Amino acid sequence: MKSLALKSTCNKKLIGFFYLLPFFSFAQDFDGDGIEPPPAASINEYLVYLVVGAIALGGFFVFKTKSSVNRTKTKLLALFIFLSSVATTTAQIQNNGILHVADGVFIYLSSGTFNFGANTATSTSKSIPYAATNGKIIVGSSATFVTNGSTTTFVNGYAQTRSTTATRLAIGTATSYAPVQVTAATNTTGVEAAYINAAPLTAYNGGLNANVTAIANTEYWFVKGENAVLSLSWRASSGLSSYVYPDVTLVGYNTSTSKWETIASAIDATSVFGGTSSLAGSGSITSTAAVLLANYSAFAIGQKGVDCAPLVTSSGSTRTWSGSAWDVTPTLADAVVLNGAYASGSFACNSLNFNGFDVTLTGTQSLEIVNGVSGTGKVVMSSETSLVQRNSAATAPALELTKTTRPIKRFDYVYWGQPISGDAFSQLNTAAAPTA
Repeated sequence: MKSLALKSTCNKKLIGFFYLLPFFSFAQDFDGDGIEPPPAASINEYLVYLVVGAIALGGFFVFKTKSSVNRTKTKLLALFIFLSSVATTTAQIQNNGILHVADGVFIYLSSGTFNFGANTATSTSKSIPYAATNGKIIVGSSATFVTNGSTTTFVNGYAQTRSTTATRLAIGTATSYAPVQVTAATNTTGVEAAYINAAPLTAYNGGLNANVTAIANTEYWFVKGENAVLSLSWRASSGLSSYVYPDVTLVGYNTSTSKWETIASAIDATSVFGGTSSLAGSGSITSTAAVLLANYSAFAIGQKGVDCAPLVTSSGSTRTWSGSAWDVTPTLADAVVLNGAYASGSFACNSLNFNGFDVTLTGTQSLEIVNGVSGTGKVVMSSETSLVQRNSAATAPALELTKTTRPIKRFDYVYWGQPISGDAFSQLNTAAAPTA
């Protein structure tokens, strides 16, 4: 049986068409501002174009071929091109080898699934810091990534979604699978992410905002695009086992302040990536609202601390209590001087000069002082009153506290919920409680 040798000029042209047509069908511009919108035509429309083009060109060469043998060869080749064109335009991608998407290039899957074969490698360019020209693998509004979470079934680089529903971006690096999930209310230009297995405090070293006490200094993510609800994953290597569960939070490096700050978020009891969230193992944490992605250079997982009240700067003004009225009602920015005993309700001040007089609080009244006190005098308090002093390093006032308990019997006790310094117990009434 003779082999089907393709020697004619017509057949060579037809082969060239076969190789080039699928590439032309997915051609798209890319500029320095990022990805242009996906092609206006759907995959199915491209399929029609390819089939019609293949049939038309194949028919042209069939009728141009004079000999019956060559005409038969050309018909077979046209049929091969037709079938090949159909195969290259189905809405599904399966990578069974090594796939790398370089700068300025992207792969766009409008619908179906992007599948990762076993022992494969899928990557894109991934510059640090972020650059809009990085290569990307994009899934459209009806497409998803399918992964089993193994060490090779993810994109080592940038994955992007154009969907408005919760979409998992299967990303990672080396042997670390570190997916994110994004949900954007509108998503015409896309949300993309990449995972960086390196210390975030080294790459973005402006320091921590006051409400952040620690960051898992092993990994971070670039997440760019339209505002979206963001879920980050963690794994045993993330180093969260020493964190306090309720204090774990999303953190972002603010582009304006150059500080890592907290982002309102909560741990998912059941991870969005599967399984129960455990700080010693794996889990996920999700923002409570859409994150303004443009405000942050990078994202990580950290631990939040207590938000202390700020130390208000003094206005330079002094307000005076005459013994019966204020000259001007004080604020947290004003210094206060007493010219008589005070027992007229709650107030706040920047500093307080007793000047030989006491402040008496009753009921649920309160006194708030930003800094310290001076002069002779004290704060007289009853059971439900409160005193707040913001500056822990400033001089504290003397207190006289009358604590009234509920009725108790012998051997009953009262729990004091606040730390007490000094010997307060020797000042308690030593009268014995009734026995019945």
